[in-house]
Amino acid sequence: PLGIRSGNWAEKAPSVRSPTRVTCGMTRMARANMSPALALKLGADAALDPAAKNLPDQVRELAGDGFDVIFEASGAPPALRQAFSLVRPGGTIVQIGTLGTADVPLPANQIMARETQLIGSFRYGNVFGEAIRLVAAGRVNLEPLISQVFPLAELPQAMQRASAKEGVMKVQIEIN
Repeated sequence: PLGIRSGNWAEKAPSVRSPTRVTCGMTRMARANMSPALALKLGADAALDPAAKNLPDQVRELAGDGFDVIFEASGAPPALRQAFSLVRPGGTIVQIGTLGTADVPLPANQIMARETQLIGSFRYGNVFGEAIRLVAAGRVNLEPLISQVFPLAELPQAMQRASAKEGVMKVQIEIN
């Protein structure tokens, strides 16, 4: 949900004048835990499969010559590489997913010729206050992310559910 939520936060930010679209590209792992329907419920305008053969056509239909901003949240090197072909000329790619320790080849000439901005952002740096304010104001709804609520007495079952590979997004522990 980090990618969707990043788009939601950006769309709600006071500095954003007129967001064009919040779109979610769903990796195989994300689809196992979140259906495209949930992605749409969480605010995505579309849920795209990055492995779809007609992905470039889908992007053109949604955003013309490409997306203004892409948040790469998976941390998968192929996803970052794909972002360069989906961002519009002069657009921005924000890398928020941790890529690991290996170097990732980037299309330097394409970055230069298309004047693409690549920004790195450590996803948890100094954002909690604003996030809490947006949730408290009702501008961001987190409830759809909660797959199940457990009482504290059922902590072992909650941890088991939270570690499931499919069908769970977030598990909440209720403390009385």
